[in-house]
Amino acid sequence: MKLKVERKELLTGLQRVQGVVEKKVTMPILSNIKIETDSKSVKLTATDLEIGITGVVKADVQDAGGIAVSAKKLYEIVRELPEGTININVLDGGRLELRSGNSLFVLMCAPVEEYPAIPEIGKGKFIPIEKKTLSEMIKKTIFAVGENDTRYILNGALMNLSKESVHLIGTDGHRLAVIEKAIKGPSDETTVIVPKKALTEVKKLIDEEGDENIEMGFGKNLILFKKGDTEIICRLMEGTYPNYKQVIPAKNEVKISVNKKNLEGALRRVSILSREKANAVKLELSEGRITAVSTNPDMGEATEDIPVEYNGPPIFIGFNAKYILDTLSVIEGEEVILEMQDSLSPCIIKDKADKDYLCVVMPMRL
Repeated sequence: MKLKVERKELLTGLQRVQGVVEKKVTMPILSNIKIETDSKSVKLTATDLEIGITGVVKADVQDAGGIAVSAKKLYEIVRELPEGTININVLDGGRLELRSGNSLFVLMCAPVEEYPAIPEIGKGKFIPIEKKTLSEMIKKTIFAVGENDTRYILNGALMNLSKESVHLIGTDGHRLAVIEKAIKGPSDETTVIVPKKALTEVKKLIDEEGDENIEMGFGKNLILFKKGDTEIICRLMEGTYPNYKQVIPAKNEVKISVNKKNLEGALRRVSILSREKANAVKLELSEGRITAVSTNPDMGEATEDIPVEYNGPPIFIGFNAKYILDTLSVIEGEEVILEMQDSLSPCIIKDKADKDYLCVVMPMRL
């Protein structure tokens, strides 16, 4: 294999695949990326056996071939090289040579045949979705998805597609985020559970420069996201996702509108003195105001009032402040709506400017 490639092009391609490369390797080959060439381009592939990503980089290919090389070291080298052309050549003995200006690097490689194959979904129907729509949906739900949760299924997000819309739902058992957007979906309803890591990589891909929208395709226990020449394919999670609709309270007598910045600022300030692990903050709802309170026997206490329109009976309810702040951070409107029943019931948080989104936060006993 012998080729010339512009440093900027190669760096962009390597950046795309870094997030998939396995950090704690059980198989040494998974710390590598696969580099293959055709007559006009270089194909980069990375996988952790659950998620795979492939991307294409334009290049001047003189001799076709393939090799597997350390993803981390190759990326670090290319990142530090100056702009210009990089000459890449595979030497005898399984070594990859990179030349750029006065710099020369030689990396040990593995045969391309040792690299695991990425599954394919075949020629199934692809569903187009605007990149802005999918980016927003992931942003507004992924924070609620479990992180290395012992309940395996909570480490993924539920995606439900119908003929006219797509729902994305994330929960870790303490909070729930639900968003719905209109799209032209499949003819039959499709429900899948997508790993959080895959959604993270899809979000990165979407937010790159470029006008291409996203296409989604489905295979047997697989989902594929495609943007231009880049594809992310992952294995779907198997199991029964919690019935999220049961968590959303059907009736809430208390509904108040509050300025998002005021609530966000008060919670950030008051939570400074909350106990670090629990981040517990009590919200006291009384006539004309919400009072945020935190008490820490070792540090002290903090309170802050937030003006609201409310004339009902007093309600005292405890929350993990981080869960509410995570929700407020993705809400774009100026006003949020808080819906609650009593001190032991969940709180629904809605964006007054987005009727398609809501978050439920479970209360804490203080």
